[in-house]
Amino acid sequence: MPFLFERLQGCRDHCIVRTVLMRESEINELIQQMRIPFDDIEWGITTTPGMNTITFVAKGGCSFSREAVISEARRIFSTRMLMPESENLEMEVLHLLSENGVTIATAESCTGGLIAKRLTDIPGSSNAFLGSVVAYSNNAKIDLLGVPAEIIQQHGAVSEEVAREMAYGAKEKFYAHIGISTTGIAGPEGGTEEKPVGTVCFGMATEGEVQTFTERIAMDREGVRFYASQYLLNRVRIHLLSIRKN
Repeated sequence: MPFLFERLQGCRDHCIVRTVLMRESEINELIQQMRIPFDDIEWGITTTPGMNTITFVAKGGCSFSREAVISEARRIFSTRMLMPESENLEMEVLHLLSENGVTIATAESCTGGLIAKRLTDIPGSSNAFLGSVVAYSNNAKIDLLGVPAEIIQQHGAVSEEVAREMAYGAKEKFYAHIGISTTGIAGPEGGTEEKPVGTVCFGMATEGEVQTFTERIAMDREGVRFYASQYLLNRVRIHLLSIRKN
């Protein structure tokens, strides 16, 4: 981008802000609340699945403080905004893991190893990422992660109770600081009235507690799997930010 600005328009002040799991309309409304010199700045949003990139560019002949715009964006978007140096969510998660000296392991069912793939796409991920178990069948959940069979029988494989045990199992099996898990119905078949296609249950085991939550992702199979990975990585990121502040 700096090369293109210099070649095509001359060197103009600019900065980039990335947000996760936000609607473009919501971003538009929040940008209007930023205390920045809009007479001197133009901006636009580029949307990709689970993330938006906002580019602020000085209008011709104008300039602005990049630090001031970043600071205002942080005030407005809070934890939904990535750090300026992070190009994507997985990069930020790994940065925060390394910064805090924390390791992570994953137990994946419906995401089929996608979270592990995204993390290991980043060079140096071995400093924090220890490994993954893709426990697709019930037997794999029981034998590899130690999920009690009676919990699966009582609550079903797609449940927060099973996600809790999977996350704890990953943490214990890999001796990690954090264990995370996904179990869900990616579709296009397999849904019920109680648990429709797109239902995904998540677990995150940390020192002393296991958090669980459920999302309904109304997308096709690929979309369910990707957004499931995005929701869970973002939950890990927010947890790591809370550690960082403390």
